[in-house]
Amino acid sequence: MVVVINQNLDPQKHIFALGRFVLEFSIVERNILDTLTTICAVPALFTRAALSGVRTDAAIGYLTRYFQIAIVDPKDVASVEEVAERLTPLNAARNLILHHGIEAAGIGLVATDRLRALTDERTKTIPVSASILDEMTDDLQKINFMLLAVILNHHDIQLADDPSADAVLKRPWRYTPPPQSEPKKRKDQKNQPRREGPKRPL
Repeated sequence: MVVVINQNLDPQKHIFALGRFVLEFSIVERNILDTLTTICAVPALFTRAALSGVRTDAAIGYLTRYFQIAIVDPKDVASVEEVAERLTPLNAARNLILHHGIEAAGIGLVATDRLRALTDERTKTIPVSASILDEMTDDLQKINFMLLAVILNHHDIQLADDPSADAVLKRPWRYTPPPQSEPKKRKDQKNQPRREGPKRPL
């Protein structure tokens, strides 16, 4: 990951915010796997053998598929579905930051894949100022508490009984992802007249 910072900005403040975001996201990855193995009763040895490298979005997908065929507390299902919805843009931001780096632009610091996107229309760019990174981190913290609540609820323990945890769980979401332009769809080839090649002589 390459970080290019404008001299007019405070590098230490942004790097600190970035470090908090990356650390909190790593805890989310661990808690999602713990939620998956707890709810689905996956044996520890199988988890180590088959799930140790599973991606975050894939683990969420496994959970939602499991909910379709198993009886699970509706409160836990609702929590995981909300986590999945809120985590999707945060996971996209994490991938942009870690795989494409951060650079200074007219709007401040951004993470962008402009140098690797196939076309300009497919370029993804998001602002990642220190305050925005803090918003992301706060939401990741709430996600971690929600996942922990699901795990503990499976063992009949209510995390909301802890005042500090309950305060985080009731905290409103902070991060709002910027809109991204949708790539133009290819024209429907089925409606186009088929071009005939030269006919062979009989």
